[in-house]
Amino acid sequence: MLQRSCWYAERTEPERVICVAGFMVNLDQLTATGPKGKLQLTELEARLLEVLTSQPNCVVSRAELLAKVWGYHAEIETRTVDNFIVRLRKYFEPEPDHPRFFISIRGQGYMFQGD
Repeated sequence: MLQRSCWYAERTEPERVICVAGFMVNLDQLTATGPKGKLQLTELEARLLEVLTSQPNCVVSRAELLAKVWGYHAEIETRTVDNFIVRLRKYFEPEPDHPRFFISIRGQGYMFQGD
């Protein structure tokens, strides 16, 4: 009986925390703390961040982002990814109009350039 009691014990998984542009981003709590203070993220913003930062300095196509973050099929044309990238730039870039971290690669997709 004592051995089986561990089956019911709460399992604590480590929190998923990443560093983005000087911010500590907690992907589980959907928060970011950094130079601009504390930010509250949406679940989709956090998922997009996770996908981009998991492949730093690699181009991720819009179709791949749509599939991994939103579950859309590649043949769907949408500006959703672009709009979310604009939001991430406003949150994390020192100069959103001159991005250093969230880079657009024309005709290919987006890239997170790690700091």
